[in-house]
Amino acid sequence: MSYFMTISGTPPKSLGLEPIEFVPADNAQQYIRNIVDALSKTDGDPLFLAHDGKTGTSHNFIVDAVNSFNLNGSLKGTRLLMLIEACVVSCNVFRIWWASDETNAYQKIIECSSLSQIISVLKRQIQEGKDISIRYSNK
Repeated sequence: MSYFMTISGTPPKSLGLEPIEFVPADNAQQYIRNIVDALSKTDGDPLFLAHDGKTGTSHNFIVDAVNSFNLNGSLKGTRLLMLIEACVVSCNVFRIWWASDETNAYQKIIECSSLSQIISVLKRQIQEGKDISIRYSNK
């Protein structure tokens, strides 16, 4: 399967985030369209998929960040971290999950309420070889 990242509200400016694109969830692939109502209910509207520019998912830029952390011990300079930082500054709710065979995989997330908590959870999940599964909201 693949990684997905959805963002609610106005997406951050994509300066430096290329090739990431923000696709309205209603126009994203069928998997996202099937859960858009549930995601919007908890995360808000409008809802966007952070599309990696190739796969119809968020997979490439998330895996790039995982690989960078495994090689260098840091997420610094990755598009994922830049996007997360931009979302936190903009107060955007976002969620990242590994879409598995479980229909509710998007619900099996760790709630985070600060940038430091997000980074801590990301690092722990990567170090433990777990799939990234987080949701950020400052509310």
